[in-house]
Formats: sequence, C-alpha cells, structure tokens
Amino acid sequence: MYLAILIKLWREVGIGVLFIALVATAALYHDRGITIDRTKEQNKLQLVSAKADYEARARQIEKENYQNVIDAINAAKVREQVIAVDVASANDANDRLHSTIDRLAANATADAGYRVEYTNSVSELFKSCTSVYLELAAKADGHVNDIRLLQESRRK
Repeated sequence: MYLAILIKLWREVGIGVLFIALVATAALYHDRGITIDRTKEQNKLQLVSAKADYEARARQIEKENYQNVIDAINAAKVREQVIAVDVASANDANDRLHSTIDRLAANATADAGYRVEYTNSVSELFKSCTSVYLELAAKADGHVNDIRLLQESRRK
C-alpha cells in the first residue's frame, strides 16, 4: 500500500529527495567555506609568526655582528697600545745604541786615524739602518694589527 502511494506521488517524492539533497549540499558547502576561511586565517597567522621569528633572528645576528666588530676593534686598540710601548722601547734601545757608537767612535780616534774614519762610517750607516728598521717595524706592526682587526671582524 505504501508502495502504491509512493508510485502515485513519484513527482513529489522525487522533489522531496532532491530538496533534501539540496539542503545537504548547501550545509556541506557552508561547512567547506568555514573550513577554508579558518585555514586561511591559520596560514596568515603562521606567516606572520614566521616573519616575526625571521625578523627576531635577523636582529640577533645583526647584534652579534656588531658586537663582534666592537670586540675586534677593542682587541685592536689593546694590540695598538702594546705596539706603541714596543716601539718606544725599541726607540730607547736605538738611542742608547747610537750613544754607544758615538762613544766608540770617540775612543777610536785616540787609537788610530784609519779606525776613526771606519768607525764613523759604520756608525752613520748603522744609525741610518736602525732608524729605518724601527720605522719599518712600527709600520709592519700597524699593518698586522689592521689585518687581525679585519680577520676577527669577519671570522665571528
């Protein structure tokens, strides 16, 4: 009997089934839209979080690089002071050596004439050489200090 009624009202039953399918499809479509919107928001949040982490790491790396450069400069200043002390000490030793050479030249004049000329020539030559050598050593130490500064600022 129910079957006979269903056959007689086949259009209405078909429309009802189609209406139920339409309502189910609309509900699924609405849920899908909400899911998509939620996923978009989660992705935006993850992107913003990743950008913030990147910026924080970049700032930290930049800070460390600046600190490394400052440390290298401070170490170079310390080495520069040590070099200045060494240069002053070498200049003092050079001055004492010059005085000794001058005394020897004065003593050689009393002994013999040819020794006087020889001693004076050697003295002048030695004075000239040691002065140039000390200037060269001071410049070389300065260059070594500059190289160390550059190496240390890039290494760290």
